[in-house]
This record gives sequence, C-alpha cells and structure tokens, in this order.
Amino acid sequence: MEIQSRVNTPEVGKSARPEVHHVLPRMNGDDDVLTFFHTFERAMQLNCVEKADWPRYLPAQLSTKANKILAGLTLEENQQYDACKNAVLEYFQLGAQTYLKTFRTLCRANG
Repeated sequence: MEIQSRVNTPEVGKSARPEVHHVLPRMNGDDDVLTFFHTFERAMQLNCVEKADWPRYLPAQLSTKANKILAGLTLEENQQYDACKNAVLEYFQLGAQTYLKTFRTLCRANG
C-alpha cells in the first residue's frame, strides 16, 4: 500500500501544469525578441516548470526563422535553454551594444 501511494503522489516541486503550453507566448516575425524571452521565462517560472525542461517547450513557441537557428545547433546545445536563447539573440544581433545604442538614441517625450 505504501509503495502504491508514493507512485500516485506528485513530487514536491513538480507542480507544473500539463497545459502550460497554452499560457506561453508565441513569437511572430515582427515581435521584440527580448520581450518574447522575458515573457516566456516568466510564464515558465510562474508555472513551476524546471529550467531543464524549458528547451522542450521553446521550439513550438518560436517563429520559423528562429527555429531555423535552433536547427543549426547540436542536440546537446538544443537541450540547454541558455544556449538556444543566446543563439537566437546573436542571430537577431540583440546584444548589449545594440540596446546601448538604442538607449542613447532615444528622445524624451514632452509631457
């Protein structure tokens, strides 16, 4: 009886909802890539999904162009969320220099 009750009991920390993919953002061609990743990461954290599992959900949420980037990575790289994210950000040239340049060219709105 004790073994059977342990098998049916969910593990602590594994409370991710099976329908988590319904709350994840989808990347469209003209979306801000950094906003997409921020929203994706927040949704995964709020739904208690282990970071090791994030790469399994990522490809279904990415645009076709971003999925082509992941296709160029090795299987080991595809299993690491940070490697996937960095490859996509690098492709779209969204490093610190890009955002520093954007920040410096912004003008303050009157009001």
